[in-house]
Amino acid sequence: MKIKLLKLKKIFLFFFTFYVLFRFYFIWEVGLQKILIFSVFLGYFLFNINIILRYFSNLIPKVRLYIKIGLLFYSLYILIAIISPVIHQTYETSYYLRLIYFNLLIISLVDIFIYIVKNIQKDSVHQIYMDYVIKATIIYILISFLFLFFPNIKDIWLNIIYKEDVIFRFIEEGQYATRWGVSGFSGFPFTIICTFALIFQINKINSLKINFKNIFILLLLFVGNIMYGRIGIVASFLCLFAWIIYSVVIMHKIRIFMYFLTILLCVLFGAVYLYFTSPEFASILHWAITPFLNLLTTGEFNNYSANMVINDMYFMPEAFTTFLFGDGYYLVDGYYYMHTDAGFMRLMLYSGVLSQIFLYGGILFLLFAVYKNLSQINRKNAFLMVILFLGAFLVFEFKGEMFFQLIAVILPLALANINIKRPTEKC
Repeated sequence: MKIKLLKLKKIFLFFFTFYVLFRFYFIWEVGLQKILIFSVFLGYFLFNINIILRYFSNLIPKVRLYIKIGLLFYSLYILIAIISPVIHQTYETSYYLRLIYFNLLIISLVDIFIYIVKNIQKDSVHQIYMDYVIKATIIYILISFLFLFFPNIKDIWLNIIYKEDVIFRFIEEGQYATRWGVSGFSGFPFTIICTFALIFQINKINSLKINFKNIFILLLLFVGNIMYGRIGIVASFLCLFAWIIYSVVIMHKIRIFMYFLTILLCVLFGAVYLYFTSPEFASILHWAITPFLNLLTTGEFNNYSANMVINDMYFMPEAFTTFLFGDGYYLVDGYYYMHTDAGFMRLMLYSGVLSQIFLYGGILFLLFAVYKNLSQINRKNAFLMVILFLGAFLVFEFKGEMFFQLIAVILPLALANINIKRPTEKC
């Protein structure tokens, strides 16, 4: 009976994790759905906050210190972000909704951590948490494949879920054929999640077991990035490259490279076959690899999106006060202030570089906490994970905003009271 109950709890954990990462709403009473769902997440967090406090008190002193400083810096950023429109007398409050949404995302991911501790097991929480993020992401990618090969199923699903008006123009465009999933249109935020899951899978391979299954899952997560956005391809490619170099040079794990190379060749042969037999796949693949082809042929990693960001979206504000304190605008007439889509620039123009120092400083301290926590098991693996997170952050924040997602994903890893005993593989 206990075993069956545990299986049911694990099934619920999967769906819980899946929905937190890939949220969607049905077309009926969308506002009410959002209120109810976020109320549940917030209520579960507040009702079980004693678990967080207990786990926090049991962390080693340096981890507790890093978390305190990280959350203090993040709180100061939030305070500045709230008062910025008031100080500048713009009273432009669109960023407030973003603060509410993403802070509830942070809470909901901590809820996953709480659920694991209460219902699954109290040790190796970090590994279970990472496993279920990986599983949820894999299923999301597979459903995207299902929608790609069976458009009628996709159309039925899209007719019953809520979609923002701007999304409708993408439905019939062939180059976006792979960007549909359970949540609807799957772009920049989804390629971020795929990259996080890929980093978790790298850690799993290094920590637990090297086999074809785990390497194949790793490559499937990379395929997810190909489906959802080119900036994710760059981030995950850099993560994979850094991992291979680190594994061979620092960790002396040649077998990782051999497994990876074998499966990669199989995937490449499959991609070549589909390229010449499926015009739709050929179009998608050409779109995905254009920057890499340019790198090989011209020596420049050249694509329209990256060039637009570099040439049009990075600039020095005319007023130095804007650089320091921002202008208190996030959106103007539905567009990002000064028409910049770059994450670093959006925040600077909204609340200034001084607020960014608090924000990015808070992220660094939380990453220090993750490193110090996970290094109790394996220092080299912990160092690699933090470096990969930091590298992915720089790549994504260069293109758009992703710091909220980063904080949400790494906070449970910082809070987990690490079991020093080597964990066994869970999946």
